[in-house]
Amino acid sequence: MWQLSDEVDSVVTAVMGECNASIVIDNGVVVLQLDKHLDEEQAMMLCSQFYSPATYEGDGDQGAIFNIYRRETE
Repeated sequence: MWQLSDEVDSVVTAVMGECNASIVIDNGVVVLQLDKHLDEEQAMMLCSQFYSPATYEGDGDQGAIFNIYRRETE
């Protein structure tokens, strides 16, 4: 899970630039909350940049919230 958390942090830095992000692991899911509110198009673009499946959950108090899931390995 820590590797996934590091990947998420790298993608956020590359795509969003200077942005504060809170990353929490909850029941095997990386929950990412940005300090920026994004429109739907920006959120979907960020989801597409993650190496693992990701969903945009909407806006929270601080900014956009995403769930990122571990890739299934065979």
